[in-house]
Amino acid sequence: MTGCVVKPVLQVDEEKKLVMAHAGITPQWDLFTARQCTHEVEAMLKSNSYPLFLNVIYGDAPNKWSPELSGLARLQFSTNVFTRMRYCFSQHSVGNSLQRHAGKSSISATAVVTLSSPVSERYNIVFGHWPR
Repeated sequence: MTGCVVKPVLQVDEEKKLVMAHAGITPQWDLFTARQCTHEVEAMLKSNSYPLFLNVIYGDAPNKWSPELSGLARLQFSTNVFTRMRYCFSQHSVGNSLQRHAGKSSISATAVVTLSSPVSERYNIVFGHWPR
């Protein structure tokens, strides 16, 4: 069995200074890191191991970026950023829902669309997710 057909996870238009991803790009990434993570996710989806990956792809952990993330944890974080992310919480963790944090007064959440990042300083970021 061969990997599944994959559309680009991230698209960059240098001329128009646009970056497009379904849910966005975590504020901790620069464009080099975003592209690197994109290639890793796309390579996994094109590999013969993609069915296994699809069975374990979604979860809420890890929810904080670290360059030391590797293997499945790194792929899960990257996939969540590109496909599910809506909020950045205190301590730079990311998530797609406020419900898990309801009633926790020490938790502050910011819609990712409002945050400055190394990418947003040079490009407009186009994405399809909006915080609810």
